[in-house]
Amino acid sequence: MAEANRQLAQKGRELTFEFDEDAGRVIVKLVDTRTREVLRQIPSEEALAIARALQDDTGAGALLRADA
Repeated sequence: MAEANRQLAQKGRELTFEFDEDAGRVIVKLVDTRTREVLRQIPSEEALAIARALQDDTGAGALLRADA
């Protein structure tokens, strides 16, 4: 783990871990330390939106987008 952190730091990147209360999931992000841009995220925003929709008791059609 220390070696991975060292290599990420050399490239100006870091891993962050967050807990999304609504989705009930841990989110891992690879972030550019200079610009704070999220380079990668697991799970993706789309997957989180699906998890949130499934946890809401909004009924049928919760996964459909109105602007499809």
